[in-house]
Amino acid sequence: MTISTLSAHALHHTWCAFLLRSLITLLFTLTLILWQPITISALLYLLVVYILIDSAITIATGLLYRRGDWMIFGIIACLIGSYGLFPPAAPAFFFLALITAWTLLRGIFELSAALKMHECSRSPIWLSLSASISILFSLFSIIASPEQAMSLHWPLLIYLASIGSIWMCLAFAMRKQDVMDALQLIPIPISIRKQL
Repeated sequence: MTISTLSAHALHHTWCAFLLRSLITLLFTLTLILWQPITISALLYLLVVYILIDSAITIATGLLYRRGDWMIFGIIACLIGSYGLFPPAAPAFFFLALITAWTLLRGIFELSAALKMHECSRSPIWLSLSASISILFSLFSIIASPEQAMSLHWPLLIYLASIGSIWMCLAFAMRKQDVMDALQLIPIPISIRKQL
């Protein structure tokens, strides 16, 4: 079994992780929408909780399917989130630094994962789109000053809603590809296969 076959096999079984992460992201987005008004400190702590949950799922998925890149991303994201539990006296500046580091890391990871999907002959379009949005949002947060931290609340909501929706589309696209791959292995008459 070649390395590309192993990578493809691992990708076949990770669509549930993409779906779970997308559902948690959308639930977190809904929580931020319903919790109005919100202070910068509350926003910071909610973001930290979300990062820790997301990184825990990523680490568990990496361990379960022996994906080293997932484990590395999850551990680094977990360290970033853990550091956020003890913010300094200036929460606005810390919020900007945290969100910049996390979205940039996520964008780089997603870009790397998209390249691996391309090597396995799977469409990386959704993951590439998610990576682009994450990197652009990290650049956007670099430009913002601490005084503008709260003005990132709605762009953050749009970012999270976009990422959650993209990962859900990715999960269903991967699931559909898994079904099609499985059908290729089963000797089904051509007339029935066309109906599927």
